[in-house]
Parts: sequence; structure tokens; C-alpha cells
Amino acid sequence: MTIEDRVRQLLADAVADEPAPRGAPLDYALGRRRPRLALAGAVVVLIVLSLVVAVASVRGPDQPSTGPTATTTVPTTTISTTGWSTYLDRDNNLRLRYPAGWKVRPGPGGDELVPPEYATSRPGYAKYAVIIAAFPGFYLQGYRWQRATSGRLPGGQAYMHMVGYPDLLPGEDPPAPPAIARGRRSAVYMVDWGRFCSAKPKPFCGAHAVRISVGDANARAFDRYRAQLDTIAQSATQLRRAPSSTEDAGRPACRPEQWRLDPSRGLGGGGQQISMYGTVRYRAGPPCALRLNIQVTVERGGQPLPVAGNPATATVQGLLPEDDQHRLNRLGVHSTPLMWQFTVDGWCNSDIDGATLRVTTEDGREVEATLPDMSGRGATRPGDCQQRSRPAGVTGLP
Repeated sequence: MTIEDRVRQLLADAVADEPAPRGAPLDYALGRRRPRLALAGAVVVLIVLSLVVAVASVRGPDQPSTGPTATTTVPTTTISTTGWSTYLDRDNNLRLRYPAGWKVRPGPGGDELVPPEYATSRPGYAKYAVIIAAFPGFYLQGYRWQRATSGRLPGGQAYMHMVGYPDLLPGEDPPAPPAIARGRRSAVYMVDWGRFCSAKPKPFCGAHAVRISVGDANARAFDRYRAQLDTIAQSATQLRRAPSSTEDAGRPACRPEQWRLDPSRGLGGGGQQISMYGTVRYRAGPPCALRLNIQVTVERGGQPLPVAGNPATATVQGLLPEDDQHRLNRLGVHSTPLMWQFTVDGWCNSDIDGATLRVTTEDGREVEATLPDMSGRGATRPGDCQQRSRPAGVTGLP
């Protein structure tokens, strides 16, 4: 199986039913190990690492700020860039700095920035490499962000950041502090690179994202270059100022008859988490800007269950018709600012077996999905889904 085939397979649970383009954000399965052959663009599992010079959450103003899976903000570990070299990607409006003496080379998941001691390794096989990829699409798609940090670069671009531990056993929690984890490391920064027109891989005007990642790295090398990774990400700047993917572009607000709620992505998950995905679809009318507050309630028999964060909210913002997902699919772009996602952490708990996730909008529209009922299977669930003593929780994104 080629690297491209592996990337498409990893994206299957996170995007629409069409194949994903090379360079799109990678989904991952919580707690699963991955072979090194697939390491170059794949970033696995989640936990808090580091952030911020200027604190700013990508959540909407109605998003809960506490709870078992709420995003948090912690300091970054950046260092001086004096004497560093410059990386340019004019096609994607990107400039960043990287340490002097590091090698820049193309790799299967994007351009690789490789420390001198690993410069002779094959692309995709270095014990440590920072991988740079920029592409059309919305930056929040393709990952489950419940244990990520959020913030903004010095230039104002919103990002999410997380660290993964491929060697964790199925269902095992990420460690705190990270230094005690055994085995390998992975990390990713996903950045909202704004709306602009790009020419490659083919012409596209709309939302763009930048991914700065380390995949399946040697633990000692990861710890040694942790500050360098943070500094590379924080140094990223736009060559030409581009508005964020969620700005309204001065358009009038969308009218209710111009859009509908679409839960076509259904349920998906891994480990102790299960998510309900969906988008907002364009129906008709003139170009408009949509800002929509959405709420999910975990309930049974019409009554909310005692789940932390219940009900949870999300706020989606984008432009219609440009950000309609079916239109983007035809252009080869598989993520939209009008995506929404609600995740139940600890869904393996028997007290929420078969619960309903009811998603409602401000004007009363709703869709729902039912969690699998496993109450007859005892405390041990299929795969890495196991009954735990901690309570369940629910969060929304973005």
C-alpha cells in the first residue's frame, strides 16, 4: 500500500465519502499503534502540550471553558531565532524560520526540516523531522481535538496543538507530565491560514490551513527538539495578509431559508471517545455570511443525562455558498469552516449506553444520533473501549 493510499484510509472516518487529497489533515485512532511506513503525515492520539504568546481560543463565545475535555492554554517553549534560516512557500503564502544547519527536503507528507544528525536518513524515516504542509481546507478538520491546546500565532492566526504517544496501550490515558511516557512521540500544530487564492495543486480561492507536525519520532530526539518545534510554529507568518477563514467578508447574515443542518457524517470515534459530525449545507439565495450557535444534549427518553458539560455548544462561522461541503468536495477540498462536531468522552460507561445525542440550532431545527447500546456485553467493550470509573463528559467543536 502506498503512502497516498494510507493517507486516504486514515481520512475515511473524518471526511465525506469522497477520497481525500494528498496533504489533507490526517485523522487518527486514539491509542492505536501505527507502523513507521505510515509515519510521514500521520499524527496520532491527543494530550496537552504548549502554547501561547497571545491567548485566544478558537471556540465560540458560548463554548464551555471547563469540563473534562475543554481546551486549555499553557506557555510555549520558544527560543531565539537569531541566525536561523528562512523557509518560503510562495504558493501558499507562507514563511517561517528553522534552525541553521537543518536540511530541507521533500517528503511523503510535506517538506521535511531535519536536524543534521538525521540528514542522511530516507525521507519519511528520520528519527526526528518537522514536516511542513499547506493546503486548501479548514484547519480544524481531520483530528479529534479534545486534549489539545488552542491559541494564536503572533500574526493573529488561530491554531490548535497536540502531542501524541503511539506506544500507549489501547485505552491507556496520555501521561502527565509527558516526559514520563515511554516510546515514541508525535505532535501537530494546525493553523487557520485564512482565505486567499492559491494556484497549486490546482486553483482554489477559499479557506487554507498549515500543518506543522512531527510524526512517530524517537522520544529522546522529540524531547531534545521540543523548543525548536514550538519556535518553528510560532515563527510562521503570511507573505500577504489574508483574512481568517471565519470572517464575514462584509456580507449580510444568511437568512434561515438559505441553509440547513446536515448530519451526514454521523458517528465515529476511537478509544474512549465517540463523536457526532455534521456540516451546514447551502440551499439557495445570494452570497451571505453564517454564524450559527449549535447545542447538543445527551439524553434518554427526552431527559438530559448527568454528563459533565451537558448540554454542550459549538459555533460555526463561514460563507455561503463557498463553504458548502458538497461544493468543496467537487473542488477536491474536504473540510469546511461550517463543520461542527460534538464528542462524548467516556462513552463506554454503562450509564450512557444507548443515549441519544440531540443537536439543535437557535431557531429550533434538530438532528439526532443514538449511541450504541452495549449494556448486554458487560464491563469490557470491543477493542479498546472499556468501562472506567471516571464520569463521562461532552464537548463541542469549534
